[in-house]
Amino acid sequence: MIATADRTYTPRSDQSLAGLHAVVTGAARGIGSATTVHGLDRDGDGLGRMAQDFGGGSFAAHTVDLADRADVDRVLVHLLDRLDGHCDILVNNAGVSRLRSLTDTDDGLLDWMFAVNFIAAFRVTRTLLPALRASGRGSVVNIASELALVGQPDYGAYCATKGAVLAWSRALALELAGQHSPLNMDAQYRLDRRPRGRST
Repeated sequence: MIATADRTYTPRSDQSLAGLHAVVTGAARGIGSATTVHGLDRDGDGLGRMAQDFGGGSFAAHTVDLADRADVDRVLVHLLDRLDGHCDILVNNAGVSRLRSLTDTDDGLLDWMFAVNFIAAFRVTRTLLPALRASGRGSVVNIASELALVGQPDYGAYCATKGAVLAWSRALALELAGQHSPLNMDAQYRLDRRPRGRST
């Protein structure tokens, strides 16, 4: 068992992803385009472009609204069938942000941001954990943000969601390490240092 409770994750350039089964949320653009095989995103057109870029059938697009639990469950059933019980890498990359003050952040916006940024990652990881264990080398990479560590005016809700991702990543790493599993299971996070004021 390899579990990382508190560190910034930087992929090693000498680690080949050839032949591995990867699942990436928020895969239509940005970070998600780096390693994906099975891409989950609400942007069907973006997923289509990614599939064209990959070519050769190496990219499987799964259009899903990660804020909709029923839609996520539907896609996960299909995804598990496609994975055939085996997943090597899960990257929880999907994220949304909005510039809003506390008083302008209504319950609908708050619920939506937590649903996409945190709850979807938690639920997808929980569902895919048996397939990640079956890999023997499974890795979970949760994309947090520097705003999980420092505050920024009018980004309170976003900071809270990414703080939840970061705290959960640490807890999950310790949980997996405490199970003394012989599998190579990483629970890692990296900090996404995009310019502030932009949506993820």
